[in-house]
Amino acid sequence: MHISMEDFLKKYQQEKLNLIDIRSHSSYLKGSIQGAKNIPYALLKKFPSKYLDREKTYYIFCDEGYYSNELIEALKDDYNVIQIDGGYEAL
Repeated sequence: MHISMEDFLKKYQQEKLNLIDIRSHSSYLKGSIQGAKNIPYALLKKFPSKYLDREKTYYIFCDEGYYSNELIEALKDDYNVIQIDGGYEAL
């Protein structure tokens, strides 16, 4: 599932969301969406059960959306994951 940056920002202002920034730790330190947890792509893809709860919904983003889209495809059958279209660069 996907959400546009515009729709995401509206939702983000109204409620507390589970945000996951899958970029590298160094990119995360340079700036991220406030409240986002940094779980790099490779870790989340390899060990999703360590980081995700099947009962929760997670909004996942990377720089531009390529890696988050790939990750969403891998996780969508087992977890409630939503890609933020355009990634961090869309802000």
